[in-house]
Order: sequence, then C-alpha cells, then structure tokens
Amino acid sequence: MKTRSMIGIIVIISISIFLLYYYGGFSNNNSNDLENLKTGLQSGNYNVYTTIADIPEESYKKPDFYPSYESFKDKKDRSQTGTYGYGAYPAEVSYNVTGLKAGQYIDVYTFVHSSYDVGNYQGMRLSLSSPGGGLFEAETEPSDILLSPLSIDSPQTSNWTYRIKMTIIAKKDIPEGKYVFKLKADPPSIETQMEYMNMTSNYTNVGMIQPGKFFDFVLNAYK
Repeated sequence: MKTRSMIGIIVIISISIFLLYYYGGFSNNNSNDLENLKTGLQSGNYNVYTTIADIPEESYKKPDFYPSYESFKDKKDRSQTGTYGYGAYPAEVSYNVTGLKAGQYIDVYTFVHSSYDVGNYQGMRLSLSSPGGGLFEAETEPSDILLSPLSIDSPQTSNWTYRIKMTIIAKKDIPEGKYVFKLKADPPSIETQMEYMNMTSNYTNVGMIQPGKFFDFVLNAYK
C-alpha cells in the first residue's frame, strides 16, 4: 500500500486507560518523568502523557522498569535456572477510533522481554495476527529477535528486552466493530536459527512455547 495516513501512536495499558502525547518528550536526565511513567504503567493512574516510542533505551532496559522486578527480587530460592520464559509489557493495549479509512494506519508498541534467570538465549519471529477477514495488514518491527538471559543478581544491559513496533494498516474502510490482534512468537527461519546458534551455545527456539496471554491489541472501531 503506497499511501498511508497515520491515525495515531497508541500506548494504553487497559481498555479504559489511554495515554496521550507528552509534548516535551522524555529527557534522559529527568528521573521524575521516568518514575511517574513507571508508576502509571504499574498502577493504571496516569499523570504523565507519553508514548512508549519516547522512552529512552537506557530507561526501558533497566530491570526495575518492569513490575516483575519487585516480585522476583524478593524470591528466596533463585537457585534454579529456567530453560525458557518471556513476556510482553504492557500485555494489552486498546484504542477507540472513528471512521478508519483504507490506507490509514496505527502504530502500537510494547516491550518483549526475557523472564528472570532463564539460562538460554531465546530466538523468535514475532508476528501480529489480523482479524476481520482481510480488512487489515499488520507489520512487526523488529520481527526476528534474540532474547539474552537476564539474572537479577547480575542484570545485563544487552538485548534481554526489545521495543516492538506493530503497524496496523486498514486495507479497506473499516466497519464498526471490535477487532482483537494477537502477537505470536514462532521459530525464526532456519537461516536465522543457524546465525543465532553460531552466536551462543545456550540457544533455544521459543516458537512452540506460548504464554497464556502474550500481547493483545484491541481496536474498537466506530462509524
């Protein structure tokens, strides 16, 4: 589709909570902005208007940015190393749109990350399933990712988490309705798997391993 009109960039943690643009963006040195964002994402009380696209890499790659940090750091027995484990944060994003026309598109973001104390590098190919019988086209960037291990005792700053951008394009004028898009993790191509295996001996595919709920985007379309 050659011509696209952007509807919006959405970062919402529940059906009822919407995040608007934060006009100044994030300053890398503004710790108050980051703390407010963390509090908002974790509690649902939003005082800071921003998008995930604005969050600096050095912020979202800190383990304590994620709510799983607090629960896992207090776990007494961390002697066992997991074979695999991953998730998305936020796990659900929703958006209301009126009059979505052919060629218009929406950018949606989430973070895909390794679980704590997983000993393997985890390779996957991400894709966003499109409902609506050919009404939509969906693109994911990046699609192939390799999640590095993350230990709470020695947190890594490498690729244990990725910011994932999903672009949803209307192929036709969208009828009124509720459309649920689901993020899927499949095995990478054979060529990509070989590339990953050459990078590390501790490698596994996660394509056959799906969390109970990974990431959903709920689009509520109105006339």
